[in-house]
Amino acid sequence: AGFLGKWLTLRAALDHVWLPGIMSVVLGGALLSMIALARSGSLLFYPVDPEVDRAPETSLSRTLVEIAPVIGLLALVVGLTVGAGPIFEQAHAIAEQMLEPQRYIQAVLGPGGAF
Repeated sequence: AGFLGKWLTLRAALDHVWLPGIMSVVLGGALLSMIALARSGSLLFYPVDPEVDRAPETSLSRTLVEIAPVIGLLALVVGLTVGAGPIFEQAHAIAEQMLEPQRYIQAVLGPGGAF
């Protein structure tokens, strides 16, 4: 889960008795994840061995084909961030419906509740 997932988790835990523990786990896990990803990325892209072969030069069309998925995913991330309000409202409505199964049962079985 990214920033919005952590924010929603912490927001939901504000009234919980274990708030300090929940905050410690969520934020500590996020910090450890960032450290691990930064370390693995630096080892992957900046190898220590100076005799590692360098990638051959590529053509512009191949570079664009490789970059297009990254640009598409970044556009999706921006879209999800901008549209976080409606997505959160939809998730909240789904959670409310899951907590009230009687409404779903009546919608499926009818007002009498019989087949």
